Amino acid sequence: MCKSDQNAMLQLTGEEARAAVIAMVEHSSYEELKMSIPFLQSAEITKDEAEPSLVHIGQWRLDLKKRRFIVTVDAPPIFAEYQGVFENTPAKGWTAKITDIRQN
Repeated sequence: MCKSDQNAMLQLTGEEARAAVIAMVEHSSYEELKMSIPFLQSAEITKDEAEPSLVHIGQWRLDLKKRRFIVTVDAPPIFAEYQGVFENTPAKGWTAKITDIRQN
């Protein structure tokens, strides 16, 4: 398989990103993120008109090209920004992983 075919196979779609984020949130210990599961499951995925590789699911901002995500939770007394990456493995497919948390 040539490199361009491999890259095409590893392209992340909005639905794959949504599924990876939901799975991550379901297995996380962050209750403030778990509250967003029903919304994540049903919300429309919208493309960012200014940046074609970005999609949004509510407050979740997903960069499909860079394979990164960011979400801000503003639910007093919690204010936190979660950043993370999407990874692809043959065994698991697309997964999401939080890499940084900033809290105020």
